[in-house]
Amino acid sequence: MRKRTADLIEQNTPPSSPVPSTTSSFSRVNAGKATADRNKRAMKRENLNLKAKVLQMNQKLKKYRMRIKRLKAKQRKQVANGTNSNSLNLKCLERTCTTCQNEEIKLNTLIKDGYITYERWVTKNNKIIVKGMEKVCKRSVKENVKTTVTSLVHLLHINLPVYMKHVGNFVHQVRSIHALKEKLSPSEGLLHIDFSENYNCKYSAEIQSAHFGGSKIQLSLHTCVYYSNNSQPPDRHLKTTSLCTVSENLRHDPILICAHLKPVMQRIKQISPDIIKLHVLSDGPSTQYRNKSMFYLIANYVSKELDVEAVIWHFSEKGQGKGAPDGVGGCVKRLCDNSVAIGTFKIHQLTWSRRDPFIIHARRLSCLDCPEDKNCSHFEIGQIHIQYDTSNIYTPELPRSPAAASARSSASPINIATPDGSTDTISTNRSFSPESPPATPDNFMLQNPPVCPKKKNRSVSDNSDSSDYIFDPPLAKKPRRFILPETDSEIESTF
Repeated sequence: MRKRTADLIEQNTPPSSPVPSTTSSFSRVNAGKATADRNKRAMKRENLNLKAKVLQMNQKLKKYRMRIKRLKAKQRKQVANGTNSNSLNLKCLERTCTTCQNEEIKLNTLIKDGYITYERWVTKNNKIIVKGMEKVCKRSVKENVKTTVTSLVHLLHINLPVYMKHVGNFVHQVRSIHALKEKLSPSEGLLHIDFSENYNCKYSAEIQSAHFGGSKIQLSLHTCVYYSNNSQPPDRHLKTTSLCTVSENLRHDPILICAHLKPVMQRIKQISPDIIKLHVLSDGPSTQYRNKSMFYLIANYVSKELDVEAVIWHFSEKGQGKGAPDGVGGCVKRLCDNSVAIGTFKIHQLTWSRRDPFIIHARRLSCLDCPEDKNCSHFEIGQIHIQYDTSNIYTPELPRSPAAASARSSASPINIATPDGSTDTISTNRSFSPESPPATPDNFMLQNPPVCPKKKNRSVSDNSDSSDYIFDPPLAKKPRRFILPETDSEIESTF
């Protein structure tokens, strides 16, 4: 900055006079500084004026944008009402309108005989070698085509009716579903379903070979969005419920579709208990929803499972783009990826309680204020749902049954086969009551212990005479070792 100021002063400093002047009150340097300051003020004023012009132009652009938006909104309203012949009306798109059915695209005749190059997708047969045998497979490739303008226009006129019909079907289906949502009654429901791309299971840390081949297990995701209206007109409030079913079976045929729909229909009964008519929206692949097997199951399975009077199935046009179920699938996959990435390193506290034994609460940090069976308002991460056997739960409110208490107090003795053919018994009763004294070590001692050769890890030793005994309890899964005590106070026995 100092250098620029010095250069500006030097440029604006007047040349020195050959004759020294005694009447001037300013030196040459002071005059140059004054000129530089004046130029700075002029540049500043110019910048301020330019900024004001830009702001003024921005305001004008905002007005123009608002005007364009109003014009587009007016045009869309006209298109929706079908007031002009060039709108997205079904008759116009199907070329059956009496006003515009004979209209054609106007072309420039000056470049009629010129050449043009474009790209197109084609399906070609490709020969491959598999295990020494030549096979033919189909592949979709993009190729460059060079042709004349006349040939390209002729091709456009041939394919234009097919494209117009496709657009007409798409627009009509979208408008029909939109109108259905607007007038949905409490006794009706709309279910939008679609298969999401299979999810590849993964670990937070994997070896290199786990990334290749069939190491990654895939899961099939069937996503649904259910629209219901529980309010009476004119107070209409559309309620949406997102659902997703997961299966290890990767089939997408009608049988598996009904298996995915079974828990969804149970959930629909809870949301809309008075439903009598169900609308279903899906895409139209012939291997999934649009085939004779699915048509049969709609009448004989879906209607009976929901107990409704009517089932109306809507098929969207191909190429309709992304829908609400695709968003559900993306959300589920993102949650799974985040859970795998975080792993268990973020958890610093787990809580479990018998009051809610099917849920383990995971917390980011330890909390001593919140109860164990409730969501922590400070550090809650999520819940882990587990399977818990409630048949053997003991709570202070529910005492043990007499059968369980008697079975616990009186254990069956262990019969021991001896080499001489006799049977010895070891009593395992270690319980006692206030009326009866506790069990003595005699209960655990062998009666008439046999004398056998010593074997490793299968002996019963008596410290009194250092004799080794072997036995094979028929009721135990594997032999156990007993060390008989010398006194009543020393008992080292494991059952």
